[in-house]
Amino acid sequence: ENLNAVMYDLFIAGVETTSTTLCWLLLYLAVHPDKQQSLQLEIDSVLEGRIPTLQDKPKMPYLEAVTMETMRKSSVLPMGVFHSTMQDTTIGEYSIPKDTII
Repeated sequence: ENLNAVMYDLFIAGVETTSTTLCWLLLYLAVHPDKQQSLQLEIDSVLEGRIPTLQDKPKMPYLEAVTMETMRKSSVLPMGVFHSTMQDTTIGEYSIPKDTII
């Protein structure tokens, strides 16, 4: 029973993060048609009309770069990982004590 719950959680988490990343990727490509065209040219030249395989991945560095940039720029998880200050810090006129969650 516990295994089923864990597997369900892992499956849902994987689906959610993947679909969110794809949504962001499509949005960025829609906003940047020049990048979309470059990506389409790379995909067309590598695949030549066939279904992609894992062996095609190393042949598409632009696709990898677009995917990595999408993950860098967008928030896949709503809360993300909490960060905190490691020491007392001053930014401009603001003092931020050590261990403040930011």
